[in-house]
Amino acid sequence: MRAEGVYDVDANTSIYLPSEDLKIKMPEGHQSETVSGFLCEGFGYIPRAGESIKVVLKRDNQDDDDKHDEDGSDHQDLKERHQIYRLEILAANARKVSAVRSKQINNGEAMSEAKDVT
Repeated sequence: MRAEGVYDVDANTSIYLPSEDLKIKMPEGHQSETVSGFLCEGFGYIPRAGESIKVVLKRDNQDDDDKHDEDGSDHQDLKERHQIYRLEILAANARKVSAVRSKQINNGEAMSEAKDVT
């Protein structure tokens, strides 16, 4: 049994299926059709099994109008409108990624860490 917020995904899956299930929006301007393509685009190369990347994705249930809280807390606003995921490559070869684990990260972690590649 997986922990809450952890999902194993076939990387050949359409990028839109996980985004609908997780209630997140994919970034505008991405060129990929599959989870594998999205990962390769994010890494800038075809990643190997065991590599991971953190990504910040916009929640789908939020307005698109970039309003800020009355108290001016931009950081709090970002935490409410976005979700961080760690995407770990479970299986890959020289041509493509075939399986990935998605783990929802607590928004308490620093947003600046979100694009680290390990």
